[in-house]
Amino acid sequence: MKGLRLLAALVALSGLAAWRALAEPARPGNLRVTAPLASPPSAPPTAPILTAVAVSEQSIQWSWTAAGTAAGYRVLGPSGRSLSGDLGAGTTYWIETGLGLGASSTLRIAAFNAAGVSTSAATTRFTLAAPPSNMAVTDVSSSAVGLSWHSNGNPAAISYEVSYSSVDAFLTGSAISTAAPVIVKSLPVGDLAGGATYYFRVRAYNGDGAPSAFSDAVSVFTLPTPSSTPLAGTALSPQAIQWSWSTVGDAAGYKVLTLNGVQLSGTLPAGATFWVETGLSTGAAVSRELVAFNASGVSAPSSAGVFTLAEVPSSLSVGAVSSSTVALSWHSNSNPASIGYEVSYSSVDAFLTEAAVSTAPRVAAKSMTFGSLASGATYYFRVRAYNGDGLPTAFAATVSALTRK
Repeated sequence: MKGLRLLAALVALSGLAAWRALAEPARPGNLRVTAPLASPPSAPPTAPILTAVAVSEQSIQWSWTAAGTAAGYRVLGPSGRSLSGDLGAGTTYWIETGLGLGASSTLRIAAFNAAGVSTSAATTRFTLAAPPSNMAVTDVSSSAVGLSWHSNGNPAAISYEVSYSSVDAFLTGSAISTAAPVIVKSLPVGDLAGGATYYFRVRAYNGDGAPSAFSDAVSVFTLPTPSSTPLAGTALSPQAIQWSWSTVGDAAGYKVLTLNGVQLSGTLPAGATFWVETGLSTGAAVSRELVAFNASGVSAPSSAGVFTLAEVPSSLSVGAVSSSTVALSWHSNSNPASIGYEVSYSSVDAFLTEAAVSTAPRVAAKSMTFGSLASGATYYFRVRAYNGDGLPTAFAATVSALTRK
């Protein structure tokens, strides 16, 4: 009875009806007191905040903040069905497995206790994409490289990023350029230097923008463009010029162009060293460019300019003659006004021995009067034309005149 009286006193003092006293029947007065029972929660737990991170190509780790009054948690699928079963109150993450490559998963986390359930907002996350495989070079020129690779099972929506460097095989991470991401599994990369080694690699990005590992790197040597070779022109006639050059070893052929890039010669073979241009105007200034080409591109142009030859003057004739002067005239024979003429004369013979030949300064006119000649002497005259490069024509037919005594 003494033990019962003590229990009543404890209940009265604490105001709690949940205290229990246990007395051992064999030993009256020996009282054992246990802790009070907890009050049940009056409200559901606070809704957790759910986050996620892709762990691999088939799994996602879902994490959440602890809710203080939660008795446990359940990870819910889109339909509201629990995927995880009941998780303990101290649990703050759950790993979802068995997903596809680069696949999306949308889940919620529910915290529960005796008073109810609180559910987070839905969160979507993607598994990682697989690293692309079998990267290969499909085409190469002096300035561009074509690349392709396998998706390695990634879905069609996965994007790919190609990076490249001409410094090393990505060993130091220096001088790396990155092309804009693409969804297709091939890419031409341009604006490269000719005759250089480039290294390429590719990686995939999932829907969250998380990258995969890089593929194995491939390397390629861009084709060198042909070397430039000097161009020279030689006037062959009043209407033709021969354009000449030396061959270069890496050229597949050559083209002669106008200065504004119009092709004149067509495609000339690798062994060609000249091309004759015809149909030109008499005594005309002509400038042309030469490029060498191969499969990778064209060389820098070289250029040259020359004049076609002038026509031989015609109809040289003697006009007025005095004791000391002789007047001459001739026809231009279609030469342009810029052509100069040179008259030479001799009183020894008809230029058979080229002895005692005198030459007057060049003139643009088509007539000339010679003075200070000896009286009663026979003089022989001839004329020729010069083009803009100073190349003479043949002489016109020789004429003679006897000065008066």
